[in-house]
Amino acid sequence: MFTQVASMQNVTEEEVVATNLIKVALEDVQSTELSTSTLGTHEEFNQSGLPTIPSVQQSGAFVTNEDYFLRLTLSNEEHSQQLLKATLHVVNSDGRKLAHTYTYIEVEEDE
Repeated sequence: MFTQVASMQNVTEEEVVATNLIKVALEDVQSTELSTSTLGTHEEFNQSGLPTIPSVQQSGAFVTNEDYFLRLTLSNEEHSQQLLKATLHVVNSDGRKLAHTYTYIEVEEDE
């Protein structure tokens, strides 16, 4: 019984940490200038041609907690050329998704 309780507490702690990290990453994404040239799924950041997200390292690991990683997917919104849908996932080192959210970002199309 104690093993199960400890395991459940660990999962809950992971989810709380992931929820806090995704809030920080969401703020970064909303304040970052993105363009249609960055469409796709990103697990690496802060390099030429990739999104700049201050709260994560180049490897996608969060600066404040290197056991958690950001996965960012940018896609065109179907009915608008000026909107990108940004879907954020926080994953642990095993690749398990712990938290996710999305937002829409207004962009200018690259020429």
